[in-house]
Amino acid sequence: MAAHDTHHYVPVFLLKHWQSGADSKLSCFHRTHGRLLHERYSAKNVAKLRGLYALPARGLPQENVIETGYMTPRVDEPGSAAHRLLLSDGVAGLNDQQKQDWARILVSLIIRGPAMVERIQEEGRQVLSKSLAESTDEYLSIRGDDPADSLLSWVEANASSVLSHFGTAALPTIVESERLNGGLLHATWGIRTLRQASVDLLISDRPVFYCGGMAKNFLVALPIAPRLLFVAFNHEATGQALNRDSDTEVAKKTNRDTVAGALQYVYATDDRQQAFVEKHLGRAPT
Repeated sequence: MAAHDTHHYVPVFLLKHWQSGADSKLSCFHRTHGRLLHERYSAKNVAKLRGLYALPARGLPQENVIETGYMTPRVDEPGSAAHRLLLSDGVAGLNDQQKQDWARILVSLIIRGPAMVERIQEEGRQVLSKSLAESTDEYLSIRGDDPADSLLSWVEANASSVLSHFGTAALPTIVESERLNGGLLHATWGIRTLRQASVDLLISDRPVFYCGGMAKNFLVALPIAPRLLFVAFNHEATGQALNRDSDTEVAKKTNRDTVAGALQYVYATDDRQQAFVEKHLGRAPT
C-alpha cells in the first residue's frame, strides 16, 4: 500500500489524547455480529479508511491529492497547531488566523467521515447526471457515429468514475464553505474543563456533536481531550445551560450523544465505560 492511500477522517493529533496506560493505546469499542468488542489500538491505527477521498488516477499521486494536497496541509496541520493552543491557553490563546484554522477543522470533521462522504458522492452524482441529461441536444449535434444517445449515456459508458467522484472532488470547497465557517466564527466559543467529572469524555468516529442550524440556535461540541470539551454556540441561553450543569452531568450528557451518534466506533481512555457504550451505541441521540 502506497503512502497516503489510507485517509484519516478523525485526525491522529486529536485521538492521541485518549491514549493511556502502560501500552500507550486507546480503547476502541465496536459491534460485531451484535456483540460489543473492546480492543486497544494506537491513535494512528483507527478512524481511517483506504481511499476514502481518492480520485480516479490509476494509482498516480493525484489519486490522493485531496488527502496530501488539502486535508493534511490545509486542514489537519494548522488545526493541530490550534488544538495545542486550546489545550494550553484556551480560546483566548487563538489569534484570528488560528480561529479560522480551528473552524475549518470543525467543519471538516462534520463532513469528512465515511457516511457523509458517501452521501456527498451520491448527491454529486445526481447533480452531474441532471446537468448532463439537460445537455443532450448539444451532444446529439456533435456525437457523429457514437452509439450513446445522450451525453449522460456517453459518460456512463466511457467515464463513469467522473460521476462517482464528482462529489468527492468538491470536498475542499464544502470544507471552505463561508456559510459553515462564518457561522462558527461568529459564535461564542468556550472550553468546559471537567476536572470533577466522575467519567472521562468519550470520542467517536463522528466526533463533532452538532444540533440546531447555523442561522438559528445551534450548539457544536467536540471533546478535545478526556477532560476538555470545546463548545461553540450562538445563543446566550445555551451557554448558561452548560454552565449550570455539573462537570459529571456535562460529561455524561456529552458521552450519551457521542455514543448514540457514532457510526461504528467509540474511543475511550480505557474500558471502564464499556457498559455505558453497550447501552447507548446504535441509539439515536436525544
